[in-house]
Amino acid sequence: MSERLTVEIGGREYTVDILPDRTLVNGVAVDITDVAVDGHCGLTFRKDGDMFRAVFERTPESFVSYQGRELPVAIETDRERLLKQFLGGAEEVHQHAEVRASMPGLIVRIGAEIGGHVTKGHAVIILEAMKMENEIRAPIDGTVREIRVRKGQPVEKGDVLMVLD
Repeated sequence: MSERLTVEIGGREYTVDILPDRTLVNGVAVDITDVAVDGHCGLTFRKDGDMFRAVFERTPESFVSYQGRELPVAIETDRERLLKQFLGGAEEVHQHAEVRASMPGLIVRIGAEIGGHVTKGHAVIILEAMKMENEIRAPIDGTVREIRVRKGQPVEKGDVLMVLD
């Protein structure tokens, strides 16, 4: 049994075919060496001979951490994608999203202001964790309704940093 997923990461779309004996990304075989699930899904894969690790967080605004960057991620099965196409834009009534801290850290920079418009994938918060700056990106296009943190404030994983409508 195989499954096809459409995965959008940081505004780029990929087709992932999960076959019984291999995984293809945009038709190219990917060597996945390890999958771990412990509250989030970690995936180790080989690309051009180098090993990489990506961590997928399943939250209302899912993201993937890859090489110190956080990117919003949306995953759809073929069935979900076809249903969305069949229904047209009927689901585009209202979007609301809370931007949450994906890890404990310190707010270094806020890249939006209340009432400002942000586009999906725009880096709205820079969070320092483990001596690395991580971009936290807007999961939707929208208007900034609330900013619940300030520069220099420590935060915990899951804290709401910003609210978008």
